[in-house]
Parts: sequence; C-alpha cells; structure tokens
Amino acid sequence: MTPGGMLFFVVFAAIQVGMYLSIRRQWLSPATTAGAGILASIIIAALMALAQGNVLGHALLVGLLMGVLFSGAVLAVSWYFHTRQMPPTAQQ
Repeated sequence: MTPGGMLFFVVFAAIQVGMYLSIRRQWLSPATTAGAGILASIIIAALMALAQGNVLGHALLVGLLMGVLFSGAVLAVSWYFHTRQMPPTAQQ
C-alpha cells in the first residue's frame, strides 16, 4: 500500500470510529451522523482507491461500495448497542 493510501485508510478508520462514538454517546443526531459519516466514508474510500493507482470510475465504484457497506455496518452495530443500553421504560 502506498503511503497516501495508508493515510486515507487511517482517516477512513477514524471516520468509522467517530460515527460509532457519535451514535453511542449521542453527540449528534443519528441522521446527521449517518449522513455525514457515509458521505465522508465514500469520499475517503474513493481517494484511497485513487492513491492505489485505480482509474477514476473504478475508484468511485469502490468508494461507493466500501463507504456504504462499512458505514452501514458500523451504524447498525452502534445503534443496536445504543438501544440496548437505554432503560426499559425509554425503549417503548
């Protein structure tokens, strides 16, 4: 992996951790967190693919797939644990 690709990978991982913490700690609304996190993940994943020498079309496809799939998984897990930590009366 190129140094530029590694830098984008670290930023991508930081975005995923930030989304998880934002949902769990209620720093922002879930819709804001999901929208901003997915968009940022798509952009960074596409830049990571471009840094590896992929053509623009392939990089955009990879960025879209990686950004949506990884962010969706992180959001699902964080939302699951967020709802499990709420008191029983607040879940209804």
